[in-house]
Amino acid sequence: MIPRAVLQTKCANHPLINQLHITDIGYYPKARYHYRERSTGAEQHILIYCQEGAGSFTLQQRAYEISAGDFFIIPAKSRHTYKADADNPWTIYWTHLKALRQTTGCSN
Repeated sequence: MIPRAVLQTKCANHPLINQLHITDIGYYPKARYHYRERSTGAEQHILIYCQEGAGSFTLQQRAYEISAGDFFIIPAKSRHTYKADADNPWTIYWTHLKALRQTTGCSN
């Protein structure tokens, strides 16, 4: 996790990354019993890349199967669940991405 104080003081005001930046990132090898459910979603967008193994996720009441080479994105504040396959648990890379400041377009 990137310290929240850094996100608030550095990332929110940096012109190159204030639109979208990483807040959390990780690697989970052979993630047996990995399961996550968020009834109100996360504050950030989530990107998960499955390097090997298998798993599944549910988004907007629709289930998806995931295998090696697949990735999926869960939009911020979207109800979801995801889990590793019981017999062939996934190895994943994951990141959370957040937009701290929105622009309204170009100004004259």
